[in-house]
Amino acid sequence: MNILMHSYTYRGYSLERAFRKAREFGYDGIELSTVHFDFFNLEEEIKRLDNMQRKYELPIIAADFPANFITSDESLRESVEILRQAIPLLKKLGVRILNGSVGPLAGKEPSDFSQGGSAIATGEHYERAIKGLKELVSILEQNDLLLTLEIHMNTLHDTASSAKRIINEVNSPFVLANLDLGNMYATPHAEEPIKAIEILGNVLGYIHLKNCRKIGDRYDYTWALEDGDIDYFRPLSFIYEKGYNGDICIEYCGLGDPTPRAKKDILYLKDILSELKGGQK
Repeated sequence: MNILMHSYTYRGYSLERAFRKAREFGYDGIELSTVHFDFFNLEEEIKRLDNMQRKYELPIIAADFPANFITSDESLRESVEILRQAIPLLKKLGVRILNGSVGPLAGKEPSDFSQGGSAIATGEHYERAIKGLKELVSILEQNDLLLTLEIHMNTLHDTASSAKRIINEVNSPFVLANLDLGNMYATPHAEEPIKAIEILGNVLGYIHLKNCRKIGDRYDYTWALEDGDIDYFRPLSFIYEKGYNGDICIEYCGLGDPTPRAKKDILYLKDILSELKGGQK
């Protein structure tokens, strides 16, 4: 089990600073955010990215991807073709996980997550998403690359149930779910943590960790993992009992200098994992 740092933690800073701090704090690898590289010009970016991971001896294990399968047939075809070209390049870089979504799906008030995602999805949205993902299965398999759908507000897969619906229809071990309880906490129609883990079962392929607090009618992500409303010991205990041994990525999404959180969060997670390995609950 690797503990990754999402480079989005250092959005607004250089990718080099993200690598330097991840190495300093003892992370096992990086998830590469699209704020730090040009996904649409990967052939030009590969050398720079490879030099970075070699310099800091820290692998890029996961990379984010932009796509939109659900707005139209044209956008579906374009997204599939872009990903087909990107997957072999990312494999050469050493990437093992491609993380993202099938496209945004917001309501009339994008900041009100109860109005978006699966709450307003139609059968056509699901059909396009499933079709696009199925078209990628063979190239994912050829490159031994896992594609994960991040459970994220204002996406078709904003709940465990909707993510599993898509994944079950695609029916491939190379398309699984990325459980992000921080995102789900701000999505009123999403499941509670233990229920979400039960629903996902064997389609859980990756985990994101972030924390937040509900303050009035808004969700504030300017908190360390140990300080937010989500008690991570319980869901991580449940996941550990279920035998999950995949990667876990810490992603700080709040305001201020990310360094104190990035430093603190990995220690908190390591403490939990150490306690679980010792059999303590």
